[in-house]
Amino acid sequence: MLLPAKVSFVDPVHKEVVVGQLAMVSMAVAAVANIMFGLLSDALHAILGKRLPWVVFGSLGSSLATLLLISGQTVGELFIYWSLYHLFLNAIVAPIMAIIADLVPSAARGTVSALYSLGSMVGGSLSVVISAHYIGSANQLGIGLAICAIAVGACAPVAYIAIREPKLPKRKSLSLEFRRSIWGKLRIPAVGAKNYYLVLLGKLLVIAATSMVSVFQLYIVTDYVGLSVVETSATRECNGIDWARWRGTLFGCGGAPFRHFSKT
Repeated sequence: MLLPAKVSFVDPVHKEVVVGQLAMVSMAVAAVANIMFGLLSDALHAILGKRLPWVVFGSLGSSLATLLLISGQTVGELFIYWSLYHLFLNAIVAPIMAIIADLVPSAARGTVSALYSLGSMVGGSLSVVISAHYIGSANQLGIGLAICAIAVGACAPVAYIAIREPKLPKRKSLSLEFRRSIWGKLRIPAVGAKNYYLVLLGKLLVIAATSMVSVFQLYIVTDYVGLSVVETSATRECNGIDWARWRGTLFGCGGAPFRHFSKT
């Protein structure tokens, strides 16, 4: 929500086009960065572990990129800073998913993955509630982005405290077997991957459908519905609370597996 507001201050005439282009560029950066940081975390053998250094690196980098967005005064600067943000963000996302596979017992991976997804959804809803208060002016927008920068930067110390990977000796160079396996990991599956592509297509359609509304919702309610900035803030805040409410209800109704897990 803060990015469309930022674009409306930088280029109010072409804001819809700019936001759409920013979404396309960030999607491409995220797709490449996710694979890249996944491979790099496989290769790293640091004292702190394989994944944790990348999570800390991504948290600090994302925080810096968010702060740079505050100072962005041209569309070109927004493209650079927003791309950097997604680059560093995927330095968090890819290793975190690998940590679930590395450290969580197979019997509990489904539960932990569900908790991870729940945290993402609730966090997204809360971000809407909070950011709705900071879209009225450029100064307020800067405060909102600063809050986001602090929040994502706080992931670094939290990850350092919470994640305990097995400590591995530093590896001086990549083995020949690992360098060969990189190409294997980059290879697109072609045989026996029907269900994978069906899930991929479904996820793509869901994200595309929701993003077409959420990304442009600020412009829809201000330019076409005719709400003021204050009314828009209240609408977006209620929308975020409502999403958090029904997701919490859904999670509560499915709590039985978690009670069983807590006893084992």
